[in-house]
Amino acid sequence: MRKLNYIIMCTALMLINQSGIYAHPYDDVPAGHWAYEAINELSEKGVISCIDTKVFSGNKPTDRYTMASWLAKGLAEIEVKYGKNSSSLDKDSVNSIEKLSNEFSDELSLLAVKYNGIEEDLSVVKEDVANLKKDVAEIKEEIKNSGDKVLIGGDFLIRGTDLKYPHGNPGVHQTASLLRFKFIMNIDKDVMAVVRWRMMNGLGDSGTWRGANHTTGICDLAFLQLKNKLDGDILLGRTFEATGHSLLINQYVDVARYTTKKGDLTYQLNSYFNRKSDSDEYQIWNLNIKQNKKDCNYYIGFYGQHAPAGYSLTNKANDPQVTDSSRYDIELGSHGKLGKCDNFSYDVSAVFTKLKQDYVGGVNNIDDNGKIGYVALNYEPKTEFAGKVSYYIADKEAHGGLFLGGDRRLAYAPESPLEDITRLDNLMLVMNHFLINGDTHNFTDTKIQVEYKPKSRPKHYFRLAYDLLREQKDKVNGIDNYNPLGTDSGEADVFTAEYRYTISRNLKWKSGFTRFMYDGKYRKATDTDAGHGKQNNPVSPDCDYNLFWTELYTKF
Repeated sequence: MRKLNYIIMCTALMLINQSGIYAHPYDDVPAGHWAYEAINELSEKGVISCIDTKVFSGNKPTDRYTMASWLAKGLAEIEVKYGKNSSSLDKDSVNSIEKLSNEFSDELSLLAVKYNGIEEDLSVVKEDVANLKKDVAEIKEEIKNSGDKVLIGGDFLIRGTDLKYPHGNPGVHQTASLLRFKFIMNIDKDVMAVVRWRMMNGLGDSGTWRGANHTTGICDLAFLQLKNKLDGDILLGRTFEATGHSLLINQYVDVARYTTKKGDLTYQLNSYFNRKSDSDEYQIWNLNIKQNKKDCNYYIGFYGQHAPAGYSLTNKANDPQVTDSSRYDIELGSHGKLGKCDNFSYDVSAVFTKLKQDYVGGVNNIDDNGKIGYVALNYEPKTEFAGKVSYYIADKEAHGGLFLGGDRRLAYAPESPLEDITRLDNLMLVMNHFLINGDTHNFTDTKIQVEYKPKSRPKHYFRLAYDLLREQKDKVNGIDNYNPLGTDSGEADVFTAEYRYTISRNLKWKSGFTRFMYDGKYRKATDTDAGHGKQNNPVSPDCDYNLFWTELYTKF
């Protein structure tokens, strides 16, 4: 069975996780987790014998780092016992080994044992297994001394886009590149340092394409993680952060964090800064409380931010007319299975915001109490198709996220609730529609999405999405409130098609197309159509556009 041989081969590779979001490696494996049962079954069948299964009774949680250490020993034992002759193992044992390796892949990477998943079609893997295997004693020595290791990896991306306006603009054609190197230093099992340096051409601070022709080199990740300090864990430095359902924070930030656990509750205290224009925005204090259950989790987050005179939190820029500015936010939500059905899951989140801003002379003072909501129904069967339907709403007084980068799929990260509709903001600075200063007020977004992963051709991936954006028809003193479309009574339909092809395990090709179709009137007085404004008209809004992008991505 080549599948098991490939699993064992992966235990010998020293690779690094390169996704945009860094997984916390020291969370507990809660009592009753399926991993305990899987280990016990492998032990009872005699597949592994190096683990004392009494410690896997499930009566008390084990941290993920320790679980990964024991799992690595078990994989090393399987290498010795079976080697290439794995046909004697039953299918259930192979599936258990695969599932365990996938679950603890991030933690195994810290032990120099990274498992990158198995394609259904093993034709993806053409490498000579014999040339990649290591001596078992060497693997055990690497596990033993993993705290002394400095793991190095990186990735490279090159992307090209073509933007066209239907009303006569000849189009915008641009290319961009991104090169990153990541270093993980395991000082000991309780202390880890991570640094990632990147060089960009035509890429913005979020790592996605911003269209400007410039080359810069920065560190987007640089943090120190301390475990078991002050009855909890501490993280200091710059990292990527996505809290809750990414309605308030979804960006690279500087953070001082303390995390502790009491029973099934996790408490996290954060102090956030967000770098913009070579400076940090004013500090945000945040307290998150999360409860993990077997089939679902719940969370609530509290946020507070205050800026002194001369800075506007609504525009996130200096404003000499502002005498005082502050905001307070609450986000709560849940994610989990829908009833007893394994194929369906739900996401639900609500945000309550309060922003108060005073101006010189007390003219046009702001005292807004906004609401944001998000709900999604996900269909994820063990077949080739998956899909979801979601609904996002933000009222006229919701001033959007604290730090948001809405289009995370471009960075190979989990998608956000504002995915696809913010693509042009993340790619180019040639239009002005969504997420201007994180302001996502006074509109709704209904999204329908289908994904297709053919089992017979696992190298391929297809996705279709359709977003229906509508302004809420609320008025103050008889005047329509504006929305992120920049139009009066604005509407837009957004169609997105995406295709990915896995050339090899570490080389991927991706292409996509977005059709953004505006509707509504920019100015009722002039009756200007939002979708067909005149070229070079200073009061004309953004127009319909077609955006095509293609890229190559590799990691090493």
